[in-house]
Amino acid sequence: MNQLGDNVKDCKVVMKSSGNGGISWSGLQVISPSGGAGYANGAGIYDRHRDQIVVQYQFIPHSSTAPMVNVSYFQVISRDDSKTWSQPVDITEQLRGCNPDSCNMQAQSAGNKVQTGSGRLLFAGHGHGSGSVGVCLWYSDDGGVTYKTNPVKDGKGEVSVANTVMHLSSLLINGRGNNFDWFPHRTDYRSSDDGNSWSPPSKSELLEDGNKACERALIQGYNGTMFSSEPDLKKRRGMTISCSKDYGVTWPKTTDIDGDNDGGYSDLAAVDSDVLMMVWEDNETGNMYSVQSRVSDWC
Repeated sequence: MNQLGDNVKDCKVVMKSSGNGGISWSGLQVISPSGGAGYANGAGIYDRHRDQIVVQYQFIPHSSTAPMVNVSYFQVISRDDSKTWSQPVDITEQLRGCNPDSCNMQAQSAGNKVQTGSGRLLFAGHGHGSGSVGVCLWYSDDGGVTYKTNPVKDGKGEVSVANTVMHLSSLLINGRGNNFDWFPHRTDYRSSDDGNSWSPPSKSELLEDGNKACERALIQGYNGTMFSSEPDLKKRRGMTISCSKDYGVTWPKTTDIDGDNDGGYSDLAAVDSDVLMMVWEDNETGNMYSVQSRVSDWC
């Protein structure tokens, strides 16, 4: 290849923790195999039904994520609030339904993962280039012991998954809009049966940053309000958070987080009924930042 896409040859998967809503962080851990590199795309879900943290990551032997060739998927679990972790379990064979071509495999998506109302753990990935499965999900109904796959629809780039109506098993996927006529609008996929089936892709009211494309966080907060974050300006600048009170159909209100500074690849968490925490990457330095936002001030 003439160039590598997202070269991860030196990468490890790490974790830090905050007990005060993101004001301070401590306890840096390397949770991929010690002494190894080429591990990337870490993704975690807190399993509230079993009081455990389930984390997956990938080993990328050829360093490049485009294409993803002969990639392996691993999972580790902590049952003591991340103090200790299980030995890595290779779940690659269980995800073959998302990876019919070993030379063009799914990237564990940078967007949000979710536990549904039934307790199902739902991870999402995306393919690169022609011939790949565009958007694919893998899910577990037994706490991460076994997985089934569900190729969804055409799409490109990272997707985020969130509950919309928990007790009705309703879900929303939001992803990039590059593959569709409605770009720079993003793309929505919806499920009303716990992720077993999905609607065709449709135009989202959410827009890409400066008519480009970036990962966008998506969560359901308290009281059913949904939140999403992405840079708003060109060259991934101007981090903003948007809110929706109609299950992600319209997003009428936004708040600026960091002026027109660099930013991208964000994540959101509800601290309580009125406080959100956002973490994001500064594109210029590679440093991570976090902030609290009081929802009642703007949404």
